[in-house]
Amino acid sequence: MGSISHSFSSYSKLQYMTVKSSTQTVHILGPGAMGLLWASHLANDGWDVTLLLNRQSPKNIVSIHYQSTQGKSEHTVKQQSSATGVVNLETLIITVKAYQLCAAIKPLIPKINKNTLIILTQNGIGSEAELYQKFPEIRNNRVLQAVTSHGALKYQQNHVQQTGFGFCWIGNCPKFHHQQLKAPKSNSLEALLKLKMINGWRDDIEELTWQKLIINASINPLATILGCSNGELLSRSLLPLIKEIVIESSFIARQTGFITFDSALILEKVKQVCRDTTTNKNSMLVDVINHRPTEIGYINQFLLNKANNLGIDAPWNLCLTSILNTINHVKMHQ
Repeated sequence: MGSISHSFSSYSKLQYMTVKSSTQTVHILGPGAMGLLWASHLANDGWDVTLLLNRQSPKNIVSIHYQSTQGKSEHTVKQQSSATGVVNLETLIITVKAYQLCAAIKPLIPKINKNTLIILTQNGIGSEAELYQKFPEIRNNRVLQAVTSHGALKYQQNHVQQTGFGFCWIGNCPKFHHQQLKAPKSNSLEALLKLKMINGWRDDIEELTWQKLIINASINPLATILGCSNGELLSRSLLPLIKEIVIESSFIARQTGFITFDSALILEKVKQVCRDTTTNKNSMLVDVINHRPTEIGYINQFLLNKANNLGIDAPWNLCLTSILNTINHVKMHQ
């Protein structure tokens, strides 16, 4: 495996968008902030993009408005319901939340063929296992995992702001391809890996997923409780608390056998992500603000469950999970 600085380096290839020609077709399931971000970058590179909704839409063609500190752009993409009329699923990128994954993909299962390339982008760990368990008919598909720290905010319908430039790596989803590390032969994948927002392919995506899990566990709930941006967590008064969360989460991960780096190095990566996405309000905070469920069950709760199974005390993850579940319960019933 490469060094941790290589694994979590800030993304430097992303510059002003320049349209390229491509004949690749892609469907994106989930028109939230990350779905619109993927759609913008893919459309900019000339991909034939279709946004899949969980409802019927009066518009078959829509414009996505993208903006960042590097400029603005507008892209025309297709839009349709995932329940009707979907054909030619060459590449399917699923950007819904972890707890939505199985329900969202269910209408598409009969339309997925053996050559469909499926890319999961969910935060945390556990939703891919639910997918594997519930839909055995796709266990032989090429299911990939994308691990990213890019920040995005959907501030109105079909308008997305890239609030942070981080990293994005792709590899085989371990649950589906436990013994397969190398990239499958696929024209769609080769084209996808050339996308500016993607750093490349990683054989060790499972360890990278665990590293991001610890980063999310250290940033998302704390920023949500405090109602602040990622960058505001770098206050000196908060760093000792973040350090304790990282130490505890890293220890759980090491006991599980997936993390080889020590907590000091991962803490530096937490700081780096906060700097890279300094103005970004993380997705957990946005969900709470909008009275939606959060992904806490796939992040801190996942770590807490692992700790309980191993007989390890995990007071920080227990505390954060309990507070977020309480906040979420109150918000959902307001």
